Amino acid sequence: MLRQWSRRARRQEERSLDLLPGGVTAPDPCARVDELSADLRRALARLPRRQAEAFWLRAVERLSHEEIAAELGIGSENARVLVHRARKALLAALTPKKTRTASETEAGP
Repeated sequence: MLRQWSRRARRQEERSLDLLPGGVTAPDPCARVDELSADLRRALARLPRRQAEAFWLRAVERLSHEEIAAELGIGSENARVLVHRARKALLAALTPKKTRTASETEAGP
């Protein structure tokens, strides 16, 4: 009897985790990751080539700014600037407009 109750409670808990308030089904986390990955690829493709390369080398290849500079044939300060500008552009491209306008409004003139 206790086992049946335990199983039933566990099944009910698993089902309730799939529902958001109001009975709305939660989105599949894997689908969300795929969507974000596709959004990131599109945003990277819109960056200037050097910024995209610098960002990739820093974020994915985990190179230091000095190593990025050597790879791209530029100064290390230039590498830092490219990575910074790429991050800033990607953040702007990937942040929902609703959130972005609220934070821009809070910043004020």
